[in-house]
Amino acid sequence: MSGANRWLVVGLFSDNGSVAESEIWTDVRVLQGSYRRGSSISNSTSEAQLGSAFAAFRDALTSDPRLNVTVKTERAYFADQSRSLTGLIRGAGVMIAILMVPVPCSVR
Repeated sequence: MSGANRWLVVGLFSDNGSVAESEIWTDVRVLQGSYRRGSSISNSTSEAQLGSAFAAFRDALTSDPRLNVTVKTERAYFADQSRSLTGLIRGAGVMIAILMVPVPCSVR
C-alpha cells in the first residue's frame, strides 16, 4: 500500500540491471491523484539519443516559458543525486578518523 491506494502489480520488467528496475511505473494521473499532487510532476524520463538530439530536446524544453524544467542526462541526474550522500559519508569518515587519532599523554 502506498499513498491513498492499494496497488495491484500487473507485470514485472527487467532493464539489464539499470536503476529503472527499482521503479514502479503507472499512469501519471493515477499517481498524482493517489498522492494528492494536483497536476505537478517532479520527475519525468524520456529517451533521446545523446549528442545533437539530446541538445535539441533539452533546448526545446528549457526555452519554453510555460515550463520550469531542468533537463539532464540520466548519468548527470544520478551523479547529482549521489553528491549529497557522498558528502555525508566523507564527512562522517573524517569525524571518525579525527576521533580515532591517538592523543599523546604523559604519565609521571
